[in-house]
Amino acid sequence: MPQKRKYSLKSFLDILAVKSGLSTGVIARKVKCAQSTALRYLRELKGLGDVIEQRISNTINLWRVTGKGILLVDLDSTISNLVLMKISTYHKAKGDNVRLLKIKLRRRKDGTLKEGIKIDLSDKPDKVYISVIYKKNKPAVDEFISKYPDLDTDVGGSGYDLHKELPPEIEAMTPDYTLYPDNDYSINFSSRGCPRSCFFCVVPRRRANLDERNNLQSGIIQNLKQLYS
Repeated sequence: MPQKRKYSLKSFLDILAVKSGLSTGVIARKVKCAQSTALRYLRELKGLGDVIEQRISNTINLWRVTGKGILLVDLDSTISNLVLMKISTYHKAKGDNVRLLKIKLRRRKDGTLKEGIKIDLSDKPDKVYISVIYKKNKPAVDEFISKYPDLDTDVGGSGYDLHKELPPEIEAMTPDYTLYPDNDYSINFSSRGCPRSCFFCVVPRRRANLDERNNLQSGIIQNLKQLYS
């Protein structure tokens, strides 16, 4: 009779999906198991083709998932970014390694930027998603794109393109709340758009007609299950 597992292989993959390139010791501490146990499970995942082992020395080895490296850049959100959380779920479901980077742009008293977007690209991400909420930050993104023209960069948000939408397959995803560990609430839409035309608001320019969400209840239930599972 096969021995019952004390830990699941998925628990090791989930840790590496949040941050790749971790050592066996760090993974063992996160799973709360012995390092030798973590090594045994990781080697099994390696045999299945789910992770890649990188030997640094005789005593240190790093692990990463075999999928693509995806970098999500939250440039100026004041709350958890719903779009980035859905993109994260989409890529993690494909086995990709997703990393979130929150940036706070520094400005002078007159409102001009002190410096542009600074991102550590040493891990060479395969794709970068940047979310821009406020239009004043668009020039910083354009400067970043011109600086790294060969980088596969996808930019969205009301501060960059009012009419850009998520592809349907990503829009339908349940948000990945693990991106924001301090988040203790669920996010969803009861409706989108607005029939009014307030001069200070971008919503009517983005979606003039009121679109009520008929799947609100199911969406909230899914989000709560993920938050408290």
